[in-house]
Amino acid sequence: MERKRRGTGKSTLSDVAKFVGVSSMTVSRALRDPTKVSESLLKKIQEAIKEFGYIPNNAAQTLASASSRLILFVTPRLGSSGFQTIYHHMKLSLKKMGFHVLLAELNNKQADYDSLSTFISYNPVLVIKFDIQFTSELNDYLTKSKILSVSIGHTVNDSPQSETMITPDFKAAFELIAYKIASKEYRNPLLILHGEESFSQDIIRSWDRMLLAHDLSPNRVHPIYLAPSVMVGFDVLKELQTSFTDTDLVVTSDENLAYGIWFACRDAGIAVPAQLAIVCVGQLDLTQSGRSKLSGVHIRWDNLAAQAMEAVCESLELPSKTKTNTIPVEWISGESY
Repeated sequence: MERKRRGTGKSTLSDVAKFVGVSSMTVSRALRDPTKVSESLLKKIQEAIKEFGYIPNNAAQTLASASSRLILFVTPRLGSSGFQTIYHHMKLSLKKMGFHVLLAELNNKQADYDSLSTFISYNPVLVIKFDIQFTSELNDYLTKSKILSVSIGHTVNDSPQSETMITPDFKAAFELIAYKIASKEYRNPLLILHGEESFSQDIIRSWDRMLLAHDLSPNRVHPIYLAPSVMVGFDVLKELQTSFTDTDLVVTSDENLAYGIWFACRDAGIAVPAQLAIVCVGQLDLTQSGRSKLSGVHIRWDNLAAQAMEAVCESLELPSKTKTNTIPVEWISGESY
């Protein structure tokens, strides 16, 4: 009597290997590093995987080898300013280099950090942190595990020694705004800032330096703790009319907040920019249609992505094919300033 194989009934690596006519080890090698087999054989293996509906066990492959082709990308909020642009550019580049990218949306809650420990147990070759600061315990864990990391955000003192920092040039952004403020003699600018962003520390430092350099009152910052959106920006105007009645220029770190404030001004009969000017720092949609254009400083997130890819290649000792543009920020003329 034929012995039936115990299991889930799912296709196995052995099924794929028999179909192609090679050993299981060859198929495993092709899945770990496609460059180790010929293009024709790789194509046959990929066709067999589709035919059988085989799902590779990435965890088992990782445990069986000293390193993986997995890169973990962590952010607390998929809607963070610049995230979509940076993630899109880096994911495409990493896939061309043969890496798999695992995206984790986590915040500072202990439950999420427990989940992060599970992700790290898959032994990623590198962790990319966007707009997030790990606890010292997690940083210690990364260091002891010999897992490299690249952080896109602000510089912190307790970052692991193996971590590379990539930070937007907010200093250049606010120097450009300072020039614009001086040219029109605004005296009471106010920064509307999403309070949970890791970028906040760098933004506030650059903002206060700019205010002091032009003899303006520092600490004119209004934090927003809800996820930035047009509706949240719309509600902000009421708070400004109560707490910051002398404001003549609003600077936001998010495009949606800026539009929300602008729509609220229209609803309240406040002329933009005659009575209240609005400037956005960050992700400006240069191809927008159907909306009045915002004025502001456009952070070149695509350049930042290229710089981060250079850092990834340097960390993994891989040749870099990216070229970064030396222009860090640019002023976009619109109708809100």
